[in-house]
Amino acid sequence: MNLWVARDMGYHDMTCVTFSQTNSTDERVAQQVGKALNVDNIFWPLDSARHLLHIDEYISMNYGTALYSGVGAMKEILDRLDVSQFGVIHTGQLGDVIIGSYLRREEDLSDFSPGGTYSQLLSVKHSKHDEYRDREEYFMAVRGLLGILSSHFYLRNYTEVVSPFLDIDFFDFCMSIPVRLRANHNIYKKWILTKYPKAAEFVWETTGAKITEMNFARQFRRYKGALMNPKRILRKLGFKVNIRSLTGMNPSDLWWEENKMLRKTYNQYFENTIKNKALSSEIKKDIEFIYTSGNTTEKMMAITALAVVNNFF
Repeated sequence: MNLWVARDMGYHDMTCVTFSQTNSTDERVAQQVGKALNVDNIFWPLDSARHLLHIDEYISMNYGTALYSGVGAMKEILDRLDVSQFGVIHTGQLGDVIIGSYLRREEDLSDFSPGGTYSQLLSVKHSKHDEYRDREEYFMAVRGLLGILSSHFYLRNYTEVVSPFLDIDFFDFCMSIPVRLRANHNIYKKWILTKYPKAAEFVWETTGAKITEMNFARQFRRYKGALMNPKRILRKLGFKVNIRSLTGMNPSDLWWEENKMLRKTYNQYFENTIKNKALSSEIKKDIEFIYTSGNTTEKMMAITALAVVNNFF
């Protein structure tokens, strides 16, 4: 939608960058949109998992506010582009939750139970909920500003980075709209269908379906392929398998299974940094547990924590 609106406003000299696992929905939809709007689209495949190997370099650029792994893909691309050719990097980040919401129901505003985490392996021991007025403000600050927007920290090493949803007046206006109206992208979808109906003809990557389809049809399309997925069956039988991380833009478990260099890099980094004396015995125990017991995303969490200690303490 950022691209679509920008084109209608008269901006045509735009270059899009897509990075994901080859043949993921992210790649396919991006190529379709780029072709429909007649803009250049650079695709950078993540299949090699090379963007996960330079741990200390990446953690020094996002300061450990989110998983270190979020830095690598875009850095790999920007290091190979002449960024002086471009005015700004236009991310459109936080749009989904500013014109929508992190919450599904207005009643969730007063719910301060742990949520929105990468993992359920460890209980949440250090909560800062009392610093925020409600659950949405908490999620926006921790997941949104510190988590998702941590990418802006390192992008500014290359050029200016913007997103229309971060305009303060627009942000404040959206937050003044009751959650019951914003939840599940209700207003956003109506806006697209009213103002940009042709954009609604594309599949929404998150759901794997068009927004014009009824909820049942969206759910069926999203899960029809997964019903025959042997890894889904294994999880139903009680085996620990993270299905989502084997597909999509960042299939981290697939990379772990197929990439010997990634496993070697992680294991060596873990062994070299878990001995850091700045780690308390409790935190060391937690990191060891999540690294040895968790899926690949959880291993990334452990590696990120160790990298923060290694670089800043």
